[in-house]
Amino acid sequence: MGLTSLLYAVFVFWVILHAIHRSLTHHAQSRSILPSFHGVQGRRRGWLMALQTRVTLQTVYVKLETTGFNDVHDTWASRLNKTSHAHLKMMTTMLYDLGSVAGALGMLAAFVLLCVTVYRSLCLVFTQSSRASDVIALASSTRTLAKRALDAKEDLARAVETLPAATPLNLILPGVTVPLSHLPVLLVALFLSQVIHELGHAITAALESIPLSSVGASLFVIVPSAFVSLPAAPVQALPTSSKLRIITSGAFHNLILWALLYSLSSLRLGHLVWTSIGYQDVSHYGRVVVSVDELSPLHEHLPIRSVITDLDDQSLVSTDTSADIWTTYLLEPMPKHELGWCVDSRWFLDHPSNECCNNSSSASPSQVACFSANDVPQSSTGLQQRCVSSLAVLQPDAASPKRCKESVHCESHKLCIKLGEDTEVLRVKFRLPRASMSARNSGDEQLIQTVVWSGPREEMLEEVHVSKYSPRYWFLPIGLPDASPLLFNYISTLTLSLYFFNLIPLPHLDGSQLLEALLDLIQERTSPRQSGAGQLELGSSHYPRSQNRWRTRVTRGVQILSIGLILESLSLGLYNAM
Repeated sequence: MGLTSLLYAVFVFWVILHAIHRSLTHHAQSRSILPSFHGVQGRRRGWLMALQTRVTLQTVYVKLETTGFNDVHDTWASRLNKTSHAHLKMMTTMLYDLGSVAGALGMLAAFVLLCVTVYRSLCLVFTQSSRASDVIALASSTRTLAKRALDAKEDLARAVETLPAATPLNLILPGVTVPLSHLPVLLVALFLSQVIHELGHAITAALESIPLSSVGASLFVIVPSAFVSLPAAPVQALPTSSKLRIITSGAFHNLILWALLYSLSSLRLGHLVWTSIGYQDVSHYGRVVVSVDELSPLHEHLPIRSVITDLDDQSLVSTDTSADIWTTYLLEPMPKHELGWCVDSRWFLDHPSNECCNNSSSASPSQVACFSANDVPQSSTGLQQRCVSSLAVLQPDAASPKRCKESVHCESHKLCIKLGEDTEVLRVKFRLPRASMSARNSGDEQLIQTVVWSGPREEMLEEVHVSKYSPRYWFLPIGLPDASPLLFNYISTLTLSLYFFNLIPLPHLDGSQLLEALLDLIQERTSPRQSGAGQLELGSSHYPRSQNRWRTRVTRGVQILSIGLILESLSLGLYNAM
């Protein structure tokens, strides 16, 4: 899906949603799409019947909020606080006390990461700018422009090698830093990470006997989010250590999830899981085609579920399940063609020699490729290079050309021709799925075909998606084993990102409340509280005005610094990504 299609789909989605909202609220004053149920009397009353749900719709924002899980949460709270479960409560409290420590350390680590990111991004920007200006000045201040420009380009390449290491924080921008096709998986991973985060707040609230106000989810344009709402007054009345547990539990859950996913990935259980649920490993004879982009020239020639066995002379057969020969071969520089093809010398020399050989690296993809017979004297045959149909040579048929290294390995009237050094042509040998063949044409020799790809190999990597696992049964989705590691990796990345991001002391984030709780803890240990009836009525701590002013200044200063670092990181990250 391209960017235009994505924008159109988002526009249609919100138009339909507003149309439904308008039709349902035509005769009502409420802004909710769904009515609110405040309880149902009767014998069948239950939490589903007593569900209070509200859906609020604004321009490109929709929020679903419900109290349907409040009874479940109250049951958790009552069980955790029973005398018979005192040991369980103690162990859970100790675990989330560890989460409080992890939260404080995470806030400090988030500041360090932001500072390092800004520093390295600035170094990268200034170094590239200064080196680029040096290249221009050097190239324009000499008469030998070509030679000096080449030298300057080499200087720039050496300068790039001396740049600071990659920034520790990098933007995930679908269509810019990651493929746009990853957007659905990215959004699902983001929502699941947020659900795990909010679950932490709900558990620690039950641990402190704090009831839920509501839970819900929202969608802004296309970005989903989850939330848990707690009553403010009971939370503020808690001791500082209890507040710290509730505040940091969400980020602590993200950290635990990341550690769990990291441990599972190190065990490499994917092969065992997929083979046990109905998939077979085809890496011992190639890679199965999962999907081909609709706009790709290969869409009509490379069937889904076919198995690619060779790329040029590189076999995709691998006994190492962790090896990714497909990606490695398509990303590495074009290899030197050691083997050629024996073709009739008169047929070869009758072809023209034109621009395809002189500028093959920049020519647009076509069926004509540059071939050369390097061991033929130019004095006897003229030019050694010819523009020949790549299909006639590379696509085997009943009279497939013999492979060779030199012309001496061919018959007397034939030449050994090879692809030009800069010719971007790729032979893809694959085995057709048996389901696409008729019963009469089921022989193995008729299942194997070859397609010729002309153009940059990186484009084939983007347009053709393959996997090591093929489903044994028709009802199993072929893309599941390939999509699951992507989702797994995005959840691991985003849950760790949420751990650090939520601990940054920005307004409306856990980090802002964590900073206030840490300042409360410091004041409790350094200054006694002011006692009195006012304190009992308000249920909060009171300190001398001078300390309150100091607290306000520290909070504002840290928040301003955080906002500045975030904006600087975003702007520099966008600049370097473009």
